[in-house]
Amino acid sequence: MPKLELRSSVCAWKMGVRRLAVLTLLLMILLVNTSGTVACKLQTSPNESHAANAIWLELSDTSIGIVGARVNLTVWLNTSMTSYAWQVILHLNSTYFNVTKAGYTDGNRSAFFSDHSSMSVSPVVNNEVGVVLCGETLLGVDEREPGFGSLLWVELNLTTMTPQSHLDFSLSQPYGIDTFVLNPYSETIPMDIVEGATISVGVDTVTTTTTTTTTTTPMVDTMTVLVVVGGAIAVCALLIARRRRDSDE
Repeated sequence: MPKLELRSSVCAWKMGVRRLAVLTLLLMILLVNTSGTVACKLQTSPNESHAANAIWLELSDTSIGIVGARVNLTVWLNTSMTSYAWQVILHLNSTYFNVTKAGYTDGNRSAFFSDHSSMSVSPVVNNEVGVVLCGETLLGVDEREPGFGSLLWVELNLTTMTPQSHLDFSLSQPYGIDTFVLNPYSETIPMDIVEGATISVGVDTVTTTTTTTTTTTPMVDTMTVLVVVGGAIAVCALLIARRRRDSDE
């Protein structure tokens, strides 16, 4: 084989091996990240609506199975009266969960006040005692007509497995003290329903419920990563052997 063709073949072989190495590394990073945490879903509509007047919590998943898995908690509000401001304090069991993220459902404001000018406070998170505080108010003479919408979302991380099969998340009680909704006259809007949420703990998979079926998404384990990496190494070895045969010929 002429030297020029051999050199060109060797360069092409090296480039192919480098590309394969980069793809293998990216695949490894993707698999490791996928196996480390469970992605949680953001709610755009409530799973179960409540008649006004109601304020309630909803989870993106109703079960959680491994340490490091995450789930979202959303606060929903439905009122039959005009409103002007709200404040919410969430309680969670900090022995088993901590808050990794918290925010309003429409950027720096709630979806409930999305068509209005409002001012909100940055979410206050205390993972030592398991409390999240959020609040928002309209500005000037603005007011929100009766209706429903989401207020805030919180991402929760399971830090320790619990011997209990279920754990509760709740709004501060009694309603009207730390958790409240105000009308334009700064009067508390009474709530017929103030409802928390319960999650099942200790399941091997995170269950996602749809309108028709329930599917389970198993985690990518270490064996899967090893199989993929091993396969990539084997492909590299075959490429090297083939290039060496070609250069010898």
